[in-house]
Amino acid sequence: MTKSWELTISQAMAEDLFEVVPTGYETFCPLVSRIAVDVFRRFNIPANLLPCQLWQASDEGNHVIGFMGNVLPDKWDGHVVCVTGNLLIDAAVRGLTRDFNFAVPAVAVVERFNATSHAIARLDLEGSRRLWWFNPPYGFDTTPPLQPVEMIDEYASALAERIQARIGDEPPSMASAA
Repeated sequence: MTKSWELTISQAMAEDLFEVVPTGYETFCPLVSRIAVDVFRRFNIPANLLPCQLWQASDEGNHVIGFMGNVLPDKWDGHVVCVTGNLLIDAAVRGLTRDFNFAVPAVAVVERFNATSHAIARLDLEGSRRLWWFNPPYGFDTTPPLQPVEMIDEYASALAERIQARIGDEPPSMASAA
């Protein structure tokens, strides 16, 4: 990955996100992805939500989160991440820990593939373990559930301030994003 403003903000966000957002939300992908999108916008970096499947693949097997046809009351059968022009930021990757007891980073920051493909990005872990992000299969409702705007704003504001304090005044500054 090349060092860029996107990457600088992404790395700081990965380190600080769950210092601001309670860890009880670490598997709430619609919430933490919206917080990430809001933080990027505060730094004048275009960002959006991207529904996807998250796969943990290894020699021992594959495990998938999102768009599997598992309809449960009050639970969305999907997964969503934040994307910028070059990066994918998955702040809910810990769903793999919750569902399958896999050790994964708290926040995954990965360069997006630069090709038209069903695969969006890949992160190599130890041994044969890989995390893959794929476009959702056809036929699923890929609309992430809405989240409380006040909560998103509160956490995004606190996180953006913390990131600004961490990185200093690299241009463009947070002041110009206000």
